[in-house]
Amino acid sequence: RRVLFRSEKVNPAIVDMGYAKPGQSGPGWLGHRVAKGFLVSSSGRLVTNSHVVEDNKTMKVVLRDGRVFDADVLINERRVDLAVLQIRNVGEPLPFLELAPDDSLTKGDPVLGLGNARSVGHTAHVGLMSSPGDDTPVSQSRELGQIFIMPLPQVDIALTNGFSGSPLLDMQGRVVAVTTQGDDSHKV
Repeated sequence: RRVLFRSEKVNPAIVDMGYAKPGQSGPGWLGHRVAKGFLVSSSGRLVTNSHVVEDNKTMKVVLRDGRVFDADVLINERRVDLAVLQIRNVGEPLPFLELAPDDSLTKGDPVLGLGNARSVGHTAHVGLMSSPGDDTPVSQSRELGQIFIMPLPQVDIALTNGFSGSPLLDMQGRVVAVTTQGDDSHKV
């Protein structure tokens, strides 16, 4: 049996991310490459997209309560558009999202996408799991002749600009995927 939750219970674990342009500081620093990420540990480990991080080694992170932190990029895997960061000097434990087991969703299960659609603040979109994922080639290295395979879920959900790096959740509030947008298509 599924337990429905209110998005307000998971919103504190969703963060805004950005970085300063050279010579930029002060309150406008987040105006460049604003995106989402989400905390996966109370010690400040967070996940977002590789295209959000780009070539940066550090990012600025703003928590829902307004606190601002620097975060170091630990993993930036462009082939699967995934980045993992660690917030510096966390202090007290932070709210975080639980990761769902790999087999937690089946076709037709409801999912919730949380992001910042069209920069209007925290927004929620509900959809359905079309396919929990299969082994789909996601990138190929022509130089090495390698094909990288990973399960990619397919969902029927309206994702717009502002959802990059945000979590896709099951109805228990657990993370089942990271949303990403590339080119003119929306991906999860």
